Amino acid sequence: MRREWPDLLEKGAEERRQALTAFLREVTTGTATSADILHDRCTEIAFYDYDVRAVLRELAPEPSPRLVNAARQLLTSENRRAVLIGLALLTGQARESDIPLLRTVGQHEFAAPQAVRALLAIPGAQTDAIWIADRVPGVRGEVGGALSGHPDPDVCRWACRNSSGYMRHVRERAGKHDLRVQLLDRAHVDDESWDRMGKRLYDMCHNDLSSEFGYYQHDTTALRRWVALASTRPATVDRAVLLCSLAEELVSGHAAVVVRDLRDGLLGEIRRVLSRWSSVLEDQAADDGRAAWVLRESPGLRVPSKRFAVRIATRAPEPTGGVEARILLDREPICAALFGGGFSGWPEWVVDGGRLLATDEPREVLLDDHDGTDLYVTIVREGAEVVWKDWRWTRHSDRLPGEFRFDAEEYDREVALAEADRSWEWPARTVARLVEQRLRADPSILGRWDCGPGHCHSSRDVHDAAVLDFRYPAGASWDEPAVTFRHGIDVAGRDPVEVADDVIAMLCASDPKKTVGMVGVDSAATAERLGLLHRRSTVTYR
Repeated sequence: MRREWPDLLEKGAEERRQALTAFLREVTTGTATSADILHDRCTEIAFYDYDVRAVLRELAPEPSPRLVNAARQLLTSENRRAVLIGLALLTGQARESDIPLLRTVGQHEFAAPQAVRALLAIPGAQTDAIWIADRVPGVRGEVGGALSGHPDPDVCRWACRNSSGYMRHVRERAGKHDLRVQLLDRAHVDDESWDRMGKRLYDMCHNDLSSEFGYYQHDTTALRRWVALASTRPATVDRAVLLCSLAEELVSGHAAVVVRDLRDGLLGEIRRVLSRWSSVLEDQAADDGRAAWVLRESPGLRVPSKRFAVRIATRAPEPTGGVEARILLDREPICAALFGGGFSGWPEWVVDGGRLLATDEPREVLLDDHDGTDLYVTIVREGAEVVWKDWRWTRHSDRLPGEFRFDAEEYDREVALAEADRSWEWPARTVARLVEQRLRADPSILGRWDCGPGHCHSSRDVHDAAVLDFRYPAGASWDEPAVTFRHGIDVAGRDPVEVADDVIAMLCASDPKKTVGMVGVDSAATAERLGLLHRRSTVTYR
């Protein structure tokens, strides 16, 4: 099916619906009788799918075999507009024999919302609507809401898990229709509205718990128009950051799961705009780290061609930025697909320590612990292939992926590249990694003082400092008294290797319990029980 909507950018809602009303009135009254004429007229009119629903609600045509037959013919078209009008005309009139065609058409993201509405109106076709919703995340909320309270226990459980009630509440509070009003129902979008909607889209796409993007079917269309309008904006660093940030979500975030076959086209348009803006960014890169970040990241904003890929996604430094590691299987970000977005994990956790290495002995690996649930997969080398299989999820065992097989040489090469790549590290993060590696390699560094293995970390909010936490006594169980010590590490302007050496030397030279402060609301009482002098740490966790 063609992906183009030729003249959408030039028409506002009122103009679109006037033309559509005139056309659909002809269709429903029988004036437009020829199937070929009907099809050709469909392809000439600019509209969104919600325009068709609104106009048909107003016209309220009487059901007729002629309209049903015309709708079925339109569903076989290669043109998206013809398909959308066919779906709208068929909704409420479809029969059981229409289910296979509706399932086929419904796999396309643009048609899924209307296809599931048509299926939900057919007695006994609820599981077919669920089948589409499991493949097109953007309609899960609508199908879940429609099937809430269904008498079939399995259908009801699915509906409870996928109902959009919570997200609808969130969107209503934030102004859920703002995207449609600002981007789709206006013939002209000014710069201020474009900037504001770009920020809204990014906030919807990127959230540490789950993505809000795609819970309403016009989200994808709004994103398409926002990207299409980018080339008409004056170049600024702020706009380049928005484009680059959203592009990463299209590459490796939940937006990739939602937009599906539109992904490569959207990314290509963003790269072209950023390339045209490169001179503006180069002029400011020396003084603005965000401009340098866009120039560095934009060439790589492409969907990986490899079946197994590890992508380190960084955020713009404003003034600092975060980072996470995202795994893509067959070009799809696996955690975003299963969890509906959310944070995929620090690179040190996902990549380091041999977590992804494949051996002849099967290993069950904790891939993600999203929102209190654990996702496991077994990784094993079988001859010339590496296999990911036997998925296990503590929450939704019915939504687990199948088996993946990768070329072993390509897999090993990708893991090695991910482990070796430190281009995303800032100096304090390098210090944290080096210190933690030294502590793991030599437990006696802290063990000589009866202290447990430490955790060293530098967050995205403070790039010039790190913190080291360690516990005393080393062998204390959860119900035994223990205190946590926190040591601040200043990295500003210093060589990371030298800083790490100094930290290890300090821990070896004298008992850190006598100089490092403690954290915890009950640390004073616990220190007294352990016979320690209490010093409260002034270092916050960063």
